[in-house]
Amino acid sequence: MKIDASPAEAGVSARAYLTLRALEQTFALPLEFARSVFKIDAVTRVPLASPHIVGLSHWRGGIVAIVCLARRLEPDAPALGVGASAVAIELGAETFALAVQEIGDIVHVEDHSPIAGHADLGLSGVMAGVIRSGADLVPVLDPFSIFEVARAAQP
Repeated sequence: MKIDASPAEAGVSARAYLTLRALEQTFALPLEFARSVFKIDAVTRVPLASPHIVGLSHWRGGIVAIVCLARRLEPDAPALGVGASAVAIELGAETFALAVQEIGDIVHVEDHSPIAGHADLGLSGVMAGVIRSGADLVPVLDPFSIFEVARAAQP
């Protein structure tokens, strides 16, 4: 499945997010980073990799590193692998995959709040803020922090 839903295309001035589930919690990923969702069909383990790096897999003729969101948030969580849902995420010239429990819907929201000072320190390390979806506050994931990639300098 290819993701091509921008707020402008949807006729909405709000920002778009893809909802994901991990550790029985809903998270939001800014849609501008998501390229595609897919099922992981094979994984090659990487010796000495961090526990949240599940391994490498083929995606659209290339190889992507797969990071398990649950393990990134809680190192002792069971790792997701073959058969799990994943989101291909593009960060600059690099593409990664984020393995998740479930892929949700695309939501459009106007408000994006910064991280509260009392937020869980483990979770706040990978958050870019929160959004309101219905009656719920949903943490917005920061892909650069999840994949431990430096942000490119802005001109």
